[in-house]
Amino acid sequence: VNKPMKFEYTNVLTDKLFLNLQLSHWINQFPLFTTTTKSESVEGLSAGREELTTGDLTNANDYYHFRKVTKPQISGNLTYFADDFAGQHTLKIGTEIYRERRSFLRMQPEDIFYRDRDGLPSEVDIYNTPNTGVNDILLTAAYIQGLLDTQRPPHIEPRRALRPLCDGLAGPVHATHAFGHLPRTRSVASGRTDPFEHRAAARCRFRCDGRRGGRC
Repeated sequence: VNKPMKFEYTNVLTDKLFLNLQLSHWINQFPLFTTTTKSESVEGLSAGREELTTGDLTNANDYYHFRKVTKPQISGNLTYFADDFAGQHTLKIGTEIYRERRSFLRMQPEDIFYRDRDGLPSEVDIYNTPNTGVNDILLTAAYIQGLLDTQRPPHIEPRRALRPLCDGLAGPVHATHAFGHLPRTRSVASGRTDPFEHRAAARCRFRCDGRRGGRC
């Protein structure tokens, strides 16, 4: 059984402050109960037996349990934006608290399980139930993150790439030209005039290899 849940709250507090808060919880349950009680109780059930020669079970199994995992978590951050000091600056302060708890309940009828061979006891498992083992993991964290974006424009080099026909080329050809007014260019291999191909990416490069059937 899985039970996930989540709550998220965001708010623009001012023109420079932004709040983001998240609360979440996850519950995972795996019960292996007896078919008689269908619960954690094993009262009134006889001790289980297994015939080792056939693998047949009588009365009860040897591994009744109830496993449960819970994972509550809270995280949030406050972001501050500033547009002065020759650029845009972002400062983020956040925290995260996380806990994972795994509990494992064991229960066994009469606290004993027999393993028989040809109808006679051969092995005996002795239990001390009910008992519950618990493992906890706790995480607490805090962080500060800053980002500086100056007003210096980014260096972008748009490209216009020539895509020639590669029929009969003996080796790879790389054709990359800077943006600008470029004339139509004749293909080395075919002698035909081929148009340039425009790409939206900041940088484009095409590789043509005649040794691979003239593919680009």
